[in-house]
Amino acid sequence: MSSEILSKKQQKYQDRLRRSKREKLKKQATNLTLIIVGVGIIILALLYPSFQPITDLVEPTPRSHPLADGNSLGDPAAPITLEVYSDFKCPACEYFYSSVEPLIIQNYVETGLVYFTYHTFGNRINPPQSGLTSQALYCADDQGNFWEMHDYIYSNYTYGSSKGFTDKALETMAANIGLDQDVFSNCLANEIHTDQLEQDVEAGMAAGIPGTPSVIINGVLLDSFEYADIQAEIERILADEIIE
Repeated sequence: MSSEILSKKQQKYQDRLRRSKREKLKKQATNLTLIIVGVGIIILALLYPSFQPITDLVEPTPRSHPLADGNSLGDPAAPITLEVYSDFKCPACEYFYSSVEPLIIQNYVETGLVYFTYHTFGNRINPPQSGLTSQALYCADDQGNFWEMHDYIYSNYTYGSSKGFTDKALETMAANIGLDQDVFSNCLANEIHTDQLEQDVEAGMAAGIPGTPSVIINGVLLDSFEYADIQAEIERILADEIIE
């Protein structure tokens, strides 16, 4: 066999080898592209809900916030101080918010007899979600809307659900209230009020509260958060003052 014939066969072999290599590289590139696209679709599907506006939040029923000042309501010179330690993920706290707190405000805060203060305690009991909502509360307070955010979060409480306990939900609430979004979001993201949350927890522990909600009247921890028992204690103190 002549060297010329061998050379042609070798050339054809080399050509086939190059074509095979090109096809292999092309196939690898196609597979890689498909993998990248697939991963991108999965990531987009996971992130998509976070970009969507939240439309199923419940608007709170308007409430009276007499002489609102930070986390307190009422006249600081009132004869009775009432403090409540609460947690946004606590079913009993939602009950207190919806069924007890309005009666206290209507019957005693608006009449100048009780100075009412709300303390967060969820950062100890149910972190991190309760800590996030507590941060949101004080971030809203920076813009003078502590009680509006307080009402909004509780209005969206559902036991076992985290609907109202995400950055997106809280930012939507802030927008609906009319807060400056950039200021609020920066405050929330950077946990500006961690010291305040810790102060609430430390004060509650120093007062010996066993859980949430816990009510303290004139420095004395009650063993009940039911309105009838709170009312009885308030009326007892008022009666003693009249006698004195």
